Amino acid sequence: MQETSELYKRLLRTRGHRKEIALEVAGELYDENRIIGLHTYSRLFRNNQMEVGCAVAKELRCTLRLPGDIPEAAELKPMCRLRYGDEVSEWVQKGEFYIYTREPNEEDKTVTIVAFDGMVRGDKVWEPDQSLEFPMPMRTAALIIAELMGVELENPEAISDVYTIDYPANDWTQRNILQFIAAAHAGNFAMTDLGKLRLCGLNELPEPTHYLVDNYGGAITFGGVRILV
Repeated sequence: MQETSELYKRLLRTRGHRKEIALEVAGELYDENRIIGLHTYSRLFRNNQMEVGCAVAKELRCTLRLPGDIPEAAELKPMCRLRYGDEVSEWVQKGEFYIYTREPNEEDKTVTIVAFDGMVRGDKVWEPDQSLEFPMPMRTAALIIAELMGVELENPEAISDVYTIDYPANDWTQRNILQFIAAAHAGNFAMTDLGKLRLCGLNELPEPTHYLVDNYGGAITFGGVRILV
């Protein structure tokens, strides 16, 4: 979970606040004046049904005005902040993506970009170094794969060092191995807003309740008593 400042939390609960967006492209910040459209798509499950053993990549689509010279495989970081009057929060990063396709339009000086997060870096066949021993603890395998993908494993302690995997066969990719590890832990892998690899267990989902809450998850009470619906 990404931490935000007390100012951000307060502005989020302030009626009439405005959300501003920006996109960092290869270190250059594109503000709202240069962003024509920006959308991100993410899901934890492959088919929008609760399941385990997934490692779904998030997608970003954007159209930028006056894009300039954007590197071939540039890193994109969407960001948002809150504004209310003269009060402005910090920028909060909402993912790390890498360009997959781009469609420049010379006539109106724009470019449309499709990008995916770091999960797609795992779409390579895993050919373990000959110095590695199998069966291998799943935690060790996850750490090795994260390193090969160029990302940090955020919560290695959530992965068992008792469960093991055999030597990968049949052209299993690094992502296939992550899916196998996720399934063994009743969870799914995802990339966080800060670009880290995380195992998300189904036991992390909050217990369902029948209490009435506001748009931010806060309890709505009547005379100090929570309201059932």
